[in-house]
Amino acid sequence: MMAQQEMPQDNERKRSRHHHSLSRIMGGLVLIMLGASFLLANQGVIGWGRWWEYFLIGLGLVFIIDWAIRYFTGERPVLSGKLITGIILTNVGFVFLTNFGIFWPVILIIVGLVVLLAGVLRNRR
Repeated sequence: MMAQQEMPQDNERKRSRHHHSLSRIMGGLVLIMLGASFLLANQGVIGWGRWWEYFLIGLGLVFIIDWAIRYFTGERPVLSGKLITGIILTNVGFVFLTNFGIFWPVILIIVGLVVLLAGVLRNRR
């Protein structure tokens, strides 16, 4: 008997299923963060006027976790997109949370340098 070879459509279906399940993970994590933010506000742990700062930090961490899951499951995403978005959201949340607002331009400069460096290094390959 001949061994069955995987058809290109089979590989595409597997990749599509894998991507879809990772997207569900991201959606679930976002809902968990939103629910946790509201729960903490309802319990008086954080004020209603500040829940969004915690949510930004959590959302940034969700983007970083999503990038890490994709990286370690074989997708090998580049240093951009979700990782940079996660870093920015997390930093913006911390800036507002700690009243560190005077230094937020420095954070933007650092993130811009990281993006620039990633672009330069990617073009060198």
